[in-house]
Amino acid sequence: MDTAITRAEHEEFRRTVDANFDALTAEDKRLNERLKVVEETNRQISDMNITLQKQSDNITKLSENISAIAKAQDAENKRLKELESRDGKKWRTAVDYALTLVVGLLVGFIATRLGIG
Repeated sequence: MDTAITRAEHEEFRRTVDANFDALTAEDKRLNERLKVVEETNRQISDMNITLQKQSDNITKLSENISAIAKAQDAENKRLKELESRDGKKWRTAVDYALTLVVGLLVGFIATRLGIG
C-alpha cells in the first residue's frame, strides 16, 4: 500500500504546495488590505453619520428658535402698530382741539366786531 515516492516527485509536490501556499498568503494579504480599507471606510461613514445627526439636531433647534423669534416678532409688530396708532390718535385729538380753539376765537372775534357778544 505505502509505496515510496522518488525525490523528484517529492520536490515537485513541495513546489506545488509552496506555490499554493504563496498564492494563499498573497490572497490573504490582499484580503487583509481590502478589509482595512473597508473598516476605515465604515469608520468614516460612522463619523459622518454622527456628524450629520448632530447637524440635524442643530438644524431642528435652530428651526425652533427661529419659530420662537418669529412669534415674538409678530407680537412686537402688533404692539408697535398699536403704539403708532396711539400717537396718531393723540396728534389728531390735539389738532382737533387746536382747530376748535382757533375757530372759537375767530367766531368770538367776529361776534365782538359785529357787536353780538
